[in-house]
Amino acid sequence: MTVLAVVIACLLPADSPPLQLLGTLRLSDKVLHFGAYAVLAFLPVLYERLRTALAIAACLVLLGVLVEFGQSYTATRLFEVKDIIADGGGVLFGLLAGLPRRI
Repeated sequence: MTVLAVVIACLLPADSPPLQLLGTLRLSDKVLHFGAYAVLAFLPVLYERLRTALAIAACLVLLGVLVEFGQSYTATRLFEVKDIIADGGGVLFGLLAGLPRRI
């Protein structure tokens, strides 16, 4: 469900009410990307086998790339390599933050 929320948020028009609301936080778009993907990577590390969590992390990086390509097909969003870097950094951070907390 969280993955779906991130994908939808990334593909919504820039002037949509949810993105306008996010804009009131006055956070960089890159910080939002980093945070979203960190959360997506953190949760599986806690509860899945390590091998599964790493596979999910790889899929999340791929998802970040695909979402950016998807944005290039929208009227109000743009493909940005810096967003992909922020997504990947978030995935790495989520993995590293979750490893010491594994159950």
